[in-house]
Amino acid sequence: MWRSRNSRGREPEDREMTVREFFAALAFIARDAWSPTPRPDLYLHCDVCGGPTPHSSYRRIISATEVNPTLVAAPPEPVCAVCRDAHPRTLGDESPCDTAMVCVGRRRRRWRSGRSRRRCGARFEVPASAPTVICPWCSTQQDGPVRH
Repeated sequence: MWRSRNSRGREPEDREMTVREFFAALAFIARDAWSPTPRPDLYLHCDVCGGPTPHSSYRRIISATEVNPTLVAAPPEPVCAVCRDAHPRTLGDESPCDTAMVCVGRRRRRWRSGRSRRRCGARFEVPASAPTVICPWCSTQQDGPVRH
């Protein structure tokens, strides 16, 4: 691997960031800020909410006892974004996304805190029977196609 040398021609003793590496990192941050990627949301059947709701985070329970001090981990469970309850995955629990929706929320500002004045207006697919949906671009929670 190529390593940079300082002005005296010697290898740096500690890891320094070169100008080229600094601008490459800055370009990566700017590219991510100007062209963000949508967050992945699964629409699973929730037992508590009673319908397909968005699940975007996971919870994993790890346990250990005094008798058996080895760590035992359960498989990760998706957490419902509406009621915050975790559900184990089952076969056929994901609803097909068959309805197009236009977001009515407001995007977050790129360089300042808070939300922008402009509407998001992103188009995304959701299940037809979802009472609540989350926009994958601006992360606003809004009524689904059932309540419109």
